[in-house]
Amino acid sequence: MLYRLLFSTLLFVSVAFCADEKKEKSLEERVRDLEGSNTTSEPTPEQKKVMEQNLAEIRSLGLVDRALKEFSMRFPKATIKEWKAGYFGTKEVVAFSVFYTLPQNTVIAQQEFGFRKENNEWKLWWIDQDPNEKKG
Repeated sequence: MLYRLLFSTLLFVSVAFCADEKKEKSLEERVRDLEGSNTTSEPTPEQKKVMEQNLAEIRSLGLVDRALKEFSMRFPKATIKEWKAGYFGTKEVVAFSVFYTLPQNTVIAQQEFGFRKENNEWKLWWIDQDPNEKKG
């Protein structure tokens, strides 16, 4: 579900950028551009620095502690293996991915959630996911 939302958002952004160009790209060209930008290579030193600054800012807002607390309340027996946080498109939305295991299952599951800033208040959004669904 989140991936559909991300793809739709990326497609919308792609269409918005194409509207500013003199020659509009075809749907196939836009999809090819999006697929080409989805690389798994290591971030550049500049990108890594920005990600570290963003994480420090997110942590200073208290959202990392709040996110881990929210997760632990919903999955009290889970063991967190890894978590990621970052701004999503704007500094008004912070997204978290938590990778975890449950005692009865050694498969690593993933939970997506985050916070959206509304009226100077950070409100939780949560995507219900099956913890038994294999993530890969």
